[in-house]
Amino acid sequence: MADELAAFRERIGGEFAPSTGDRINTAMDLVMKALHDQAAETARVAKEQAKLSDKLHKLGEHVLAVEAKMAAWGAGGGGGVAAAAEDKQGSRDPACEPTPPAPPADVDQLLATVEQHSIHLDRLMRGKVLVVDPHGAANFRTIPAAMAVAAAGDVIVIRPGTYSTPLTLEAPGITLMGSDAAAVVLDHAEDMCTIVFKAAAAVQNVTIVSRSPHCSAVRFDAESGECALEACDVTSVNLSCVVVARGAPLIKKCRVHGSKQHGISCKAETAPTIVDCEVYDNRQPNIVVERAARPVVTRCIVRDSHQNGVWFRNGALGELVDNDIFNNRYSNIDVSAEAAPVVRSNRIHGSGKCGVCVADNAGGTVTDNDIYDNAYSNVGIMAGACPVVSHNRIHHSKQHGILVKSGAAGSIHDNNLWANALANIKLEQGATTTVQSNTR
Repeated sequence: MADELAAFRERIGGEFAPSTGDRINTAMDLVMKALHDQAAETARVAKEQAKLSDKLHKLGEHVLAVEAKMAAWGAGGGGGVAAAAEDKQGSRDPACEPTPPAPPADVDQLLATVEQHSIHLDRLMRGKVLVVDPHGAANFRTIPAAMAVAAAGDVIVIRPGTYSTPLTLEAPGITLMGSDAAAVVLDHAEDMCTIVFKAAAAVQNVTIVSRSPHCSAVRFDAESGECALEACDVTSVNLSCVVVARGAPLIKKCRVHGSKQHGISCKAETAPTIVDCEVYDNRQPNIVVERAARPVVTRCIVRDSHQNGVWFRNGALGELVDNDIFNNRYSNIDVSAEAAPVVRSNRIHGSGKCGVCVADNAGGTVTDNDIYDNAYSNVGIMAGACPVVSHNRIHHSKQHGILVKSGAAGSIHDNNLWANALANIKLEQGATTTVQSNTR
């Protein structure tokens, strides 16, 4: 088309009066510029679509790998989800029955994430791409404008810039995707959360900041388990960075830090999956788990809280699997007030107090962890607590390997303990804890 217009311009040069020719040339210039701009925009959209296609391909490979792994586990007689849930609930039994053997460490996580990945894969396959650019070089200047026309399955690509409008995701099935996590900043300073999930949606690859005195940076308030926060940097100047108020969202590959409260707050009866995240430098516990919440936290780094690393309280449940939990000012893991989590296959070290502290009629299972180099006892079992502590490697505490206070119960068995500064296992008079088959 451009070549044809150029040829036409040369031909008309000698056929019209000069004034008419100038007007036609001016019109040709405008048409040529419009064509050039259209070609440039088409190239930009094609580039964004190529990126999305690559992401789609990677997600497809991941889902296939997960499904194959789940199928292999099922063929090997791994048991069912219902049985695993019964095992976790049973860990709260006042009689302190040992928790039955759990499935392989990654299976619970695979069960929890495969549905979300499959749903997101479907979104990318069937939606259209809407592009937001604050400088006007795309379909939309603002994110709300793109959200207003987005339909289920659409992906809103956000170009670099700082966006101050709070976002409430009420239309199901849309994905907000930053083109550059460090350069796409959602920053809100007034009386609303920066992002609120009210429906199944996904937010990926952006920086999220809250300066609000009354709201967190991200709040999950949707019953659906299809919400996802992925590859984001989240910070909150005042309140918690991420609040899971309802539902079972996926929080993956995020950095969550810098709050005066918690990094991630799991409210009552929620069930988030938190995977491959780094949660650090929050003034209160990095992760707090409330009554009957059942988070699965796996392959995360949880460090440098000004209080506890992870705090289970008020009947909280859930699992910590294959995490690195260290350098928190209080205990790395605190289990209290009838909480009963499963703590399995973690590295728990370098705290300012205990590696794991179980107190206030709490129970749960602590198994197959490396627990070492904590300032107080590596494991502290306080009066009224009733955990099962088994098959751990417990060493190089600056006090006891395991300290059991008077009035504590539960079971300590099949642990390997060595090189603790005081006793490897210290039972105070009045403790009724069963101790057997430990190497020390």
